[in-house]
Amino acid sequence: QETLVPVTALNSNGAPKYQLPGSKSAPLPYITYNEQTFISQVLENHFRNMKQSPNLLNVNENAQAISVKAMIAEGYGIGWLPSLLLSSGGDQGLVAAGDESWCYPLQVRLYRSRNNSHARISELWSKIERSLLT
Repeated sequence: QETLVPVTALNSNGAPKYQLPGSKSAPLPYITYNEQTFISQVLENHFRNMKQSPNLLNVNENAQAISVKAMIAEGYGIGWLPSLLLSSGGDQGLVAAGDESWCYPLQVRLYRSRNNSHARISELWSKIERSLLT
């Protein structure tokens, strides 16, 4: 279980620098994921299904969440990050860029064939199981 959370840096007054939804005349600078990534596709689907779409202007595109986080922390825009990245790696002064309606709950599931007894698959599966227990 994971949640993608829209975040922004703080402005000089200690308030969120950017606030969703933005406006058509002043879209929010958006630090996004490369369109080939899973998270990009998830977010685009989320935006299409929202009652109110965010007004965003893509200013930077990255393949990795840690790079998106760094750009947001520098104040370049808003972006959606996995909540685990915010809690485990420090929030770097990032705050929510909107209320909970802008968050996206995400469930990641892994499947494997029971008939595949390849040693590498078994080793990988064991590592995954151990990582979920910690």
